[in-house]
Amino acid sequence: MRKKKHRILRERAGTTLVETLVSLLLMSILIGMAARVLSGAYRVYLRLQKTQYAESILDTAMTEVRDLANDACGYVKLYLDGAQIADQPGKTTGTAMEFLDSNGYVVLISTDGCEKTTLYRGNDLENVIGTQEALPKGRLLARYYNRKNDGTYLYTDGTQPVARAAAEAYGEGFYMGYYLKVTYRVPDETADGGELSSLVADVALYQDENCTELVISDTEILDFRYKIKYSEGVTATTVMNNTP
Repeated sequence: MRKKKHRILRERAGTTLVETLVSLLLMSILIGMAARVLSGAYRVYLRLQKTQYAESILDTAMTEVRDLANDACGYVKLYLDGAQIADQPGKTTGTAMEFLDSNGYVVLISTDGCEKTTLYRGNDLENVIGTQEALPKGRLLARYYNRKNDGTYLYTDGTQPVARAAAEAYGEGFYMGYYLKVTYRVPDETADGGELSSLVADVALYQDENCTELVISDTEILDFRYKIKYSEGVTATTVMNNTP
């Protein structure tokens, strides 16, 4: 009877401490391998998701630019730097596009940021209707101006920018921390006063405000609905003249 009892106890013997430690070690190795695999997969997923977000931002921004440019008539002018256009002639390429729209307003589109802008009605600078707060680079902004009979408009009163109206296309959250840059260029051999049916827009998103860390880029053709002319003349002035 005692021998039988000892045999039963031996059969019920559990795992030893060494076996338990070995099992835990093997489990930790397997869990670590799985974690590395899942972590790599998650990083790939995040990278793909960020790329999809960037593509969506790019497509949406260019749709807005196309819609604005589609209303261009009269003339189109490009500036090398959208933050410095006062008394500047037009260029064949630049980061700011100016045109006359179908309502008779001069429209300036850029992603170069702007200083705080005074908004006024008509040609009277004393008739202030509000202000547009300063905007950093990397956001799409459209500003509107009253065109005078001599083809010019008041861009600054000498101390700060002024405009008839200003509209930021999207809020800060739209850009997901990226910086948008759009560079426009007219077809080769386009002469001042020549007709334009389209121009090229190189659009890109960057990680930094200085636009050195490229995320994604694309090239679009902006077709104009109306017959327009390419202009290199000075249109943005710093002095209000007496021309109505």
